[in-house]
Amino acid sequence: LSGLSAGGVFALVPLYVSEISDAKIRGSLSSLFLLSINAGTLLMFIAGTNVSYSLVSKLMLCVPIIFAMTFLFFPETPYYLLKCNKHKKAENALKFLRGCENFNETPEKVKKELLNIAKKVEEDGSSKKISIIDALSKF
Repeated sequence: LSGLSAGGVFALVPLYVSEISDAKIRGSLSSLFLLSINAGTLLMFIAGTNVSYSLVSKLMLCVPIIFAMTFLFFPETPYYLLKCNKHKKAENALKFLRGCENFNETPEKVKKELLNIAKKVEEDGSSKKISIIDALSKF
């Protein structure tokens, strides 16, 4: 179960970060992900030597609970929303992720980025779909 969860985290978090982050800081945020994994491991080793096993488990259970409660308020990624033809929700999500204070107006930068994401969605949708067997048969 732990390995499956870790595999999901290492696949989904970079994907989510790449879809919501500005191109200028995408690399830094991806590095921060790996740094936080290592910092969490170090924290567990330090906590494990200073407190009881059951207390460490209880304390560290708070981290995913707090994460789940706060992450519920984040919008879906603009890429996903555009893929589902929810253009207004995608625009609002991008405004939220870029820290726009006035949701009644759309800054030019957000409009431009939304167009770029829409082009990417269109390109990905028009690409030829192949099966896993076809992909592996080329090796």
